[in-house]
Amino acid sequence: MYRNMQEFVEGYGWESAVTAKLFANLTPESLSQQKAPGHDVTLGELAYHIATAPAMMMREVKWDLPERGWTSGGNVNLEELQANYASDVAAIQKLASEASEEQLNTVHHVFGMMDWNSHQMLGALVCHEIHHRGQLSVLMRQAGLVVPSIYGPNFEETQEMLKQMQQG
Repeated sequence: MYRNMQEFVEGYGWESAVTAKLFANLTPESLSQQKAPGHDVTLGELAYHIATAPAMMMREVKWDLPERGWTSGGNVNLEELQANYASDVAAIQKLASEASEEQLNTVHHVFGMMDWNSHQMLGALVCHEIHHRGQLSVLMRQAGLVVPSIYGPNFEETQEMLKQMQQG
């Protein structure tokens, strides 16, 4: 995925900026949106998980990042979530850019079941965020929110482009 830490820092910077755009479109009212009746995890809990997972994952490979715990959907403070996420992303980028090859290649027993080095965890971190960001975007639509463009134009932007194309 990444050939060096500079590529990771830049790639993660881009991916985290996309995630931050989604977080910026959340509203307090949207946080209680459920996937479906009977599903326990709300949009707010999913957003909190996305925001706190990077630090949690990197702590598994002994990187010094804050513990944020878990919160229920009704207890998510959007401003705090956004600020903590931005802080954790910046810290991970800094630590990644300063890590030695020895540190990056040291193997750790993670999540009580696998042996990974920091390179593997950084790759998993990005994949994990992209995976859950897709879920978040669906819940945002279900809650009536606009989902910003991610890897291309969003629905509203596409509709506007099609309209302009039809008008010549």
